[in-house]
Amino acid sequence: MRPKAIFKMDELPAGKIPLANLSLDEMGIWLRQIGAERSNNDTSLWLLITPQWTAKIKMAKAGLEVIWSKDKKESQMMFCSYGLARNDIEEVILHGP
Repeated sequence: MRPKAIFKMDELPAGKIPLANLSLDEMGIWLRQIGAERSNNDTSLWLLITPQWTAKIKMAKAGLEVIWSKDKKESQMMFCSYGLARNDIEEVILHGP
């Protein structure tokens, strides 16, 4: 069992730490920091809207799923493990479709 981290609401563990090491609260903080908002209808779904594209970020047991929409076309990526570093996943998400 991992010891409970004490952090300020705007601080997260280093970005090279795997997502699996973050609590659900910390994952929510991270997603808000990159500009995503939690869906009102589905607490595991986050929406990220940029001027060029939008992304749906879905947290599931099997991993993190991202679906980008741009010009009425969708592209999708599934991170089949929460073992990847937060910085790496963030870079892919923010790169867009």
